[in-house]
Amino acid sequence: MRLEAEARSLAALIVASGREPGADEIAVIHGETAPVLIGLAEMRARLISREMLDAELSELADIENDIEAGVLEELRALPDPSFPDIMARLTEAAQHGVARIDRHQEQFKLFLAEHAANAWRQAVVDLMPMAPPARLAGG
Repeated sequence: MRLEAEARSLAALIVASGREPGADEIAVIHGETAPVLIGLAEMRARLISREMLDAELSELADIENDIEAGVLEELRALPDPSFPDIMARLTEAAQHGVARIDRHQEQFKLFLAEHAANAWRQAVVDLMPMAPPARLAGG
């Protein structure tokens, strides 16, 4: 969120500079461009590519297949299956599968947060050359 705040603050400076009386044409154009760059960053932060989505869905399908295979393996491993043995093994296999999905979900959340940070980082990089020098220096 720090990068988003930095990008928004920088854009606000650029817009204000472009609206000042006597602003030159470049400052005006930069002032009109800054909100567009913020809009692009918002979009980039929220969206992932089709390839990324397909890879995520494929990974989840692989996890599901592994869990199913693990459950079947547990059932086959029972020499003389009784109901309590079956339930204990199935419960253990299910808990293992849920833990694996939870770990994957946490990794994906971290990926999405980094993806959003990269979008805002790029916005800051794109906006920096447009910022009025005196404002950047605190003047």
